[in-house]
Amino acid sequence: MGANMTKDKLRKLVENDDAKHIAKALEADPAVATTTYPELYDASVLHFAARNNAVKVMKLLIDAGANVNALDERGLSPLHEAARNGQPGPIKMLLEAGADASACRGEDGTTPLMDVLKYAGMLEGTKEEWDLLDARAESIDVFLAHYAEHDELDINQVAKPSTSAALDWTMGKTSALDDPAGQAREAEWLASIHAKIAAAGGVLADPEFFENLAAVRALQEDAA
Repeated sequence: MGANMTKDKLRKLVENDDAKHIAKALEADPAVATTTYPELYDASVLHFAARNNAVKVMKLLIDAGANVNALDERGLSPLHEAARNGQPGPIKMLLEAGADASACRGEDGTTPLMDVLKYAGMLEGTKEEWDLLDARAESIDVFLAHYAEHDELDINQVAKPSTSAALDWTMGKTSALDDPAGQAREAEWLASIHAKIAAAGGVLADPEFFENLAAVRALQEDAA
């Protein structure tokens, strides 16, 4: 890494999708593509790019040899970060670059597809939240297309210890909205996603999933 490029500056450039300066940094030192941050769960620069929808920088990093399946200390891959963010662009790019859609994250053991659903939901019913929900629907379509093209992937892969499959994450979620119309719209979104995953072969692994998940998280808190 050049004398004028600190790791903090690099991370900010990555998060801001500053392709111009990242390209220069990579030209000066190709090892920039594999920079990690031990103080931040040993996450890589690609983790930060995926988390922030920095698709221009992501392409530069991947082309320069960044590991699309690198795991941080929590067991998160860049694909998990992209799934949590919910935008389809980074997800598609990582999958096309060979990211593992079956990777299980940390203590929850959820796959990236599950994470798209896990972090879906409305808090205030703003336009930005609805737009993100629409983006998550597109992201789920990207994952389902990828699953359809790869027989080795199992749409019903079970996450442990929560014993959930992807379809479980469409069941039993309660809305945080006070507006009945918003609640109905959110429920309609979940129903449409449920139908898509079921049509792709998804089945419920645990009909009482959300009750069990609450118990699992209580045990984790007691052990902390």
